[in-house]
Amino acid sequence: MSEKAQPLPLDESRLGITSSRLATIIFAVAPEVRQYAGMWEGQEPGGTSLDLDIPSPTGDPMRNIDLYLIGGDPSLFFGPSHTHCSPDADGIAEILDMLCAILADQLVIIEESDAETPRRGGWVDLRDPDALLEEVTSQYAGRKFLLKSWSGKSDRQIDLDAPLPSYPFNQVPPCAPC
Repeated sequence: MSEKAQPLPLDESRLGITSSRLATIIFAVAPEVRQYAGMWEGQEPGGTSLDLDIPSPTGDPMRNIDLYLIGGDPSLFFGPSHTHCSPDADGIAEILDMLCAILADQLVIIEESDAETPRRGGWVDLRDPDALLEEVTSQYAGRKFLLKSWSGKSDRQIDLDAPLPSYPFNQVPPCAPC
């Protein structure tokens, strides 16, 4: 079996227009990811194409973040899903927003954990207060889920069949006066 091809070392002066814009913005907001940047020949007219391959601190390769151009469009891969955005300012802002949310453990992977053949995982954006509830209460959803964050620090298990905690209501402190 042959090894995966490795990107070239990053030389920002050789990047194409879209990759240059993307690199400038990403490195300004998240300079710590520059160490994971490389570039590819032939992926972008007028220059090389940015390639970011950011490993997850968990060591789980399915949680790595990959960002590169496909057909000239910035494309972001994380876990079982990916997205493509337009190469204009709005598309680059959208990719940057998602990348920052993943790095901050706010955009996480959700997987069913109770089915014999689990539904393919996807993303849930925890910045949206209704997103998780909508995901786990979908008519097609199972009853148990795993949330997997990029860093692993925000991993959670959700069991909709687990009993609710019982509270000794006679020990609940009174509400503070308004």
